Amino acid sequence: MTNYPFTLQGYENIPFSFQPGDMTGGIKILCDGKPMKRVWGKYKTTLPNGEEIVLGLKYNWDIFNPKITFKKQVIAVTPSLPTYQMVFTYLPLILVAGGGPIGGLCGGVAAYINFSIFRGKSPVPVKIILSIVMFFIAIVVYSIAASHVRAAIQ
Repeated sequence: MTNYPFTLQGYENIPFSFQPGDMTGGIKILCDGKPMKRVWGKYKTTLPNGEEIVLGLKYNWDIFNPKITFKKQVIAVTPSLPTYQMVFTYLPLILVAGGGPIGGLCGGVAAYINFSIFRGKSPVPVKIILSIVMFFIAIVVYSIAASHVRAAIQ
């Protein structure tokens, strides 16, 4: 799991880090190496002096790359993917347009897997090939699932 260290203004002596979610688990924010507790979408921890730190996540169009919020600070922890990689990452979401809920599910899962692929350590050409393969797998899975649903309805 990739670990992205960051600092909070006023708390520079405390090591914080961010672990993006992947296929094995969700997002984690660590304070001094220990996972912060997630409560209602916020990440909370209590420092040894009794002070509570509350962090939030801010999403924009790049839903796989949230920013951390603390008081009025917005901290970009992970680097954004280049535009061409974002295109390949989100390519399976085309299934949402014509596939309804089943297409959305297949496209969303494939986009999530593509994001994990592009965050990996493989060479870029391998990542692009794998993301295209994932797109076609999503189309095949969608076609099979949609035909079964159609057959079950008739």
